[in-house]
Amino acid sequence: LENIQINNSHLVYNDKSTKILIEAKGFNYKGKGDLLESNFNLKTSARIDGLSFAYDQKEYLKNKKVKADLITKINTNSLSFVFEQNDLMINQLPVDFKGKFDFLKDGYKIDFIVKSTNANLHDLFTAFPPKYITWLGKTELKGKTDLLLTLKGKYIESQKLAPDLNLDLKLREGFVNYNQSAFPVSNLNLDLTTNLPSLNPELLIVDTKSISLNINQDYLKAKIFVKGMN
Repeated sequence: LENIQINNSHLVYNDKSTKILIEAKGFNYKGKGDLLESNFNLKTSARIDGLSFAYDQKEYLKNKKVKADLITKINTNSLSFVFEQNDLMINQLPVDFKGKFDFLKDGYKIDFIVKSTNANLHDLFTAFPPKYITWLGKTELKGKTDLLLTLKGKYIESQKLAPDLNLDLKLREGFVNYNQSAFPVSNLNLDLTTNLPSLNPELLIVDTKSISLNINQDYLKAKIFVKGMN
């Protein structure tokens, strides 16, 4: 196909088995690929005015603007998708997304890597769910962040299998001033690793290898290690 084009569409994907709901408003898409082959590359460009993502009725994205330029390898024999090059912009956050998605007989096999390097702290929070950032409009944020998110493993509900989720977050020279406070947080530095094996909250590990900050003449330096949700 020389040209696949979708203009200003409203797309809803509602998967009852995995409890995943995806909604895209103002969905615009251009792509092309040699669909005669069982293995082919699909080159696409997408623009979404409002992308929403919910899992188990909990919203993780709500009406986020998305720009994406993608190259996807598709194997129609094995129903395998390889995301080779995916340059995304979620609101103001630049994101690099690579990975693989395989359809299994009774589930899925997932290997996703999401990466954002040297991004602005404010831009990072624009990609967060709205209910967690009600304070953002009144807050001045500065600093640089590195983000690495991975989701790897099989999702097979009948065998109670779920992939492992890992997050590495680094923050350098952060500055936070809420509602024009006389004493903002400055020199905020953070090195955080989070592991969620099998997406099980009771196995959660949060390892804050270091956190430091200044407030006026006071300062904080700490290491924090948390295991499980209890």
